[in-house]
Amino acid sequence: MSRLSSVLASPAVWRADQLSEAAGDSTAVCSTGFMTLNDYFPGGGWPLGVMVEVLQAQASHHDWQLLLPALSVL
Repeated sequence: MSRLSSVLASPAVWRADQLSEAAGDSTAVCSTGFMTLNDYFPGGGWPLGVMVEVLQAQASHHDWQLLLPALSVL
């Protein structure tokens, strides 16, 4: 198994396509800053203690608008 495969297989790596699943063993979350988005996340926000990757079809500054509310409180 490659290093990347082993990292991705870790329960500490949470993926948005796993919205209905808990984020590893962690139940701690940080609000996204957007109540509607929080409703889609297990526990009501960005999972803490795990790696979260935000992917876009084309890079732009819009991804920061999604992350800044949570980053400002961490």
